Amino acid sequence: TQRTSRSNPEDRFEVVEDERTNFMFRLALEGGVGISVINRYSSEILFATLADVELKCTDSTSNQTFRLSVKWIQIDNQIYGALFPIVLYPTMLGAVTAGVSSPPALQAVVVRSKDRSYGVEYFKYASVLAQEMSIELDEDFLYALLDFVKFNIPGRDTNLDNDTLTMLSSAIPEVKAQDEGVQLYFEFLHIQPFKINISFMRTQRLDVGGDPTTARYPQVALNARNDTSAGMVASYTPEHGLAAVAEHTGEGVASTPGVVAYAMNVLTMAIGNINEAPVSLNALIMQNVRVSMPVLTDRMQKHYSQEVFNQVYKVVGSANFLGNPVG
Repeated sequence: TQRTSRSNPEDRFEVVEDERTNFMFRLALEGGVGISVINRYSSEILFATLADVELKCTDSTSNQTFRLSVKWIQIDNQIYGALFPIVLYPTMLGAVTAGVSSPPALQAVVVRSKDRSYGVEYFKYASVLAQEMSIELDEDFLYALLDFVKFNIPGRDTNLDNDTLTMLSSAIPEVKAQDEGVQLYFEFLHIQPFKINISFMRTQRLDVGGDPTTARYPQVALNARNDTSAGMVASYTPEHGLAAVAEHTGEGVASTPGVVAYAMNVLTMAIGNINEAPVSLNALIMQNVRVSMPVLTDRMQKHYSQEVFNQVYKVVGSANFLGNPVG
């Protein structure tokens, strides 16, 4: 029980607040959580690790407090022969100082009021803090992700993607009223500033279709081309070697004339390799604001889109064709 006393010298009265803790829940995963992403060719693309995860929930008389802490975040590139074996990792947490514990890679705190008299979801405090991160990508990994997120739509022309169909459509879409949903009120919302170091490297790809994770290996690509005529494609994994699997969805992303794939190829060809381009994103602070979830999401998207746009010169300045003047 917490007992808080506040007094006003002029009015000479005292307000006493009793804050009792009803219950407390704590979940600690010292070993962490692992998430594996496997594509339709049974090839693993990435493996994400969240180490030393701690979730703490406290329910008191007037508030509910949620705290999330993740000590280490890492995403490994599982594509065979990847140029960057680690895609995402904390930059500065690798250096451990004797006698000083390193801060968590990710921290989040939300304090929610249990008072419903205002007719809104009342949040007294919300904060997110992430440490400096390094992102290292190669071309094969990006195309593998692009192939993974492709969805087959019934009745869709396989030679055209959604972007192309949208551009060719002449119909004017109907305007629909936006459902605002539950109203949220934040006394103080703070997404703290963070920094990202981006590295990118182009690879020599072979346009053979099939599994994009095998695009840089001639023997795998040759077998993929031969097996495609029989309705099979080759899939290579370090554990099982070269294997043929059934193909039901047509060509892979490397041979798909999609707008997104084409734009990505042009962009990577123009920029070339990027070495540790620093991108610093400023904080987002909102005080005493009442918004719906769609409006809040839109404001956050616009804020960080503008922040990223303001940092484009750093990414371009770190390209090899300019001599990497930023790095």
